[in-house]
Amino acid sequence: MRQGPHFDISLIVPVYGAEASLRRVLAAIDADLSRSDETWELLLVVDASPDMSEKICHEFAKLPHPYTVRVLSNEWNLGKGGSVKRGMLEARGQYRVFTDCDLAYPISEVRKIIKSLREGCDVVIASRVHEGSRYVMSPNDFHYLYTRHLASRIFNWVVNRITLPHCSDTQAGLKGFTAKAAEFLFSQQRLTGFSFDVELLYLAHRVGFSIKEIPILFYYREEQSTVDFFADALRLMRDLFRILYWAISGNYFTRSQSLPVRKLVVHADDFGLSEGINEGIVSAMKKGVVTSTSLLVNFPNSLEAMELAQKNSFDVGWHVNLTLGKPISPPEKVPSLVRPDGTFYPLKLFLRRAFLRQISEKDVAEELQAQWKLFSKADLEPTHVDGHQHVHLFPVVRDVVRDIVHQKKIPFVRIPHEQGGIGTPRLLTRCFLKILKGGKRSFWQQGEIQSISFFGLSVAFSGNLFDSWKSLLCRIQAPVAEVMVHPGRMKSGENLYGDDFKGDREKEWQLLMSPEWQSMIHAIGFQSVSFRDLAGRGYWPIAEKEEEVLLSIEPDQIAS
Repeated sequence: MRQGPHFDISLIVPVYGAEASLRRVLAAIDADLSRSDETWELLLVVDASPDMSEKICHEFAKLPHPYTVRVLSNEWNLGKGGSVKRGMLEARGQYRVFTDCDLAYPISEVRKIIKSLREGCDVVIASRVHEGSRYVMSPNDFHYLYTRHLASRIFNWVVNRITLPHCSDTQAGLKGFTAKAAEFLFSQQRLTGFSFDVELLYLAHRVGFSIKEIPILFYYREEQSTVDFFADALRLMRDLFRILYWAISGNYFTRSQSLPVRKLVVHADDFGLSEGINEGIVSAMKKGVVTSTSLLVNFPNSLEAMELAQKNSFDVGWHVNLTLGKPISPPEKVPSLVRPDGTFYPLKLFLRRAFLRQISEKDVAEELQAQWKLFSKADLEPTHVDGHQHVHLFPVVRDVVRDIVHQKKIPFVRIPHEQGGIGTPRLLTRCFLKILKGGKRSFWQQGEIQSISFFGLSVAFSGNLFDSWKSLLCRIQAPVAEVMVHPGRMKSGENLYGDDFKGDREKEWQLLMSPEWQSMIHAIGFQSVSFRDLAGRGYWPIAEKEEEVLLSIEPDQIAS
């Protein structure tokens, strides 16, 4: 369960490219918050800013303050919406407010937001077009104001007629939420650009949260924003239709104001590869921080892994492997799969041979049936299937895997589609896996095989594991998802049979075993589950659309 609020008020400030004015802004915030009798926390979310903004924020945080200061650093750019979402979900205040880093809205205006929240409103937004609002600006900027106002009015006119009939200003950068409203709305937020405000307000309107617009004082400074108004108006229009599509498709939980419980499968790959990896996975699963694992069957330490899984009643899946080590079948029976030394072709060579149709489906079936027989002899009941280096998605292999999975009634298969834009790491890998026929949900649905949302590719080789995982977990919107991890204890001289995993298994194990990991999972609002838990009530209904969130079900339908 998420812990209750620790502060009266959380103030979230997204920071990007603000070096020139940041010290002035922080001094203004400090002057106001230092006079307050309430307990505050200030969250500065630095969005992979290329200048000295992060350094300035950390220097400010080290100074003594009568309130709490936290600096959240995004490893890659999440956009304003992504940064605000991260701050809101990590905040611990009873009331949570975000404001723009340029302080176009004086910090004193935050108190107007808080006052309305205390009076019983769920969501309070600043409105620049309220009859009581006032602008302070230089006459030299009148032409810029007109351009901005025209683009804003056109967009709001469309919003009023399609999604929010009574909202006069959706894009003002000052908004406040109760803790309950913030956790409900931001946990479902999908957009990360400037149009995230519309999505939040649309959801708030749909579920019946009370929304109040208040007049504000607005300082219009020269080039105070990086927005290209007309270009962004077009992007906002595009996102508006995306919101409507997601709503019509049932991807938002809007039936009540109860916070949707999000289920998270923390899944460890490569069980059985080595003694050290076995040790790392077993210790993490016994502690409950890893809830599921998948087993390689063709290595000397695979037998040990099978015995450990059976002894501890672990939730185990089959890690299909055709690219590392030696086959279970005699090499002469699967000649298209092996090199002259009797070992599998590595990934790049396997892929090339697969696309050139130099891999025999008969050989693939021979080897995978042999792997399955070895797995089944251990008296384990697999709940899911995935592939080493995602080989189960590749040409020739996918059909054989689907047949086996369907025949053996294994409930789940991994489809490694990780949500993320151009700025999310491993873009080419994610795009390649998505265009494969085996990477389509419709392909597996033909065999009545389910999948859940998947994450983990983008952080597999990250240097800053904690911040990378924090950023990733904060952008998961699905009601149930799998995250892929690779923990292990690295032992000197241990044979990994040419495994080319570039991450640090030892550091990943240390992170998973740390109190910080468990605190982060709870703070963001996840409940850890296994594939066995999800399959507890049998197969789920198959969704008919290709969406990032596959399952059109309510949280209370998921087995606990």
